[in-house]
Amino acid sequence: MPFSPPDCDPGLRAELDEITSSLVGAAAERQVGAVAALAGRHPHGIRLLQEVPATLEGPARYNCFMFALGLAPPPVAVHVVMHQAPDTYPGADFVRWLVTTSRLTPAAGPLDGAVVVYFDGEGPRHAGLLDGDDVVSKWGLGHLWRHGCWEVPRAYGDTVRLFDAPGPGAGAAWFLEFAARLARGG
Repeated sequence: MPFSPPDCDPGLRAELDEITSSLVGAAAERQVGAVAALAGRHPHGIRLLQEVPATLEGPARYNCFMFALGLAPPPVAVHVVMHQAPDTYPGADFVRWLVTTSRLTPAAGPLDGAVVVYFDGEGPRHAGLLDGDDVVSKWGLGHLWRHGCWEVPRAYGDTVRLFDAPGPGAGAAWFLEFAARLARGG
């Protein structure tokens, strides 16, 4: 079920772009205050759910796709693959493969727990989980946020598609299959 952004505040999305691209690494702790300060210029419903320390490393580190697909924190087998083959990562290429191979199936409707994937053109750029009228998502390797569907950085794209939530362990199994295909050159 693809849909494009309704009338949303382009200024909010542009400023979120700036915040998420400039306040990374050690500066990520300033994202929380920067997002809160936006409310005076661009009213929004973005709320911090979990602050993630910039120093988080190793198996505890995860991205938005990993969060949405049940890979956060990464299971041991997934972490081992990521460590042994750093170019094999559960990122946008992995999600593209899940969509094109129909492992992720389109949701029949906006049900809680559905995987929300943001696209820019045909490429997946971001993902989260539907929770009521909101989305819960991890912004990069940074913090976990609750926000309206279009209260995200502009770089995350202008199309959203909803997919059924994978069953327990499915995300890890899919990633291991994806990694094996890459290792074989396919």
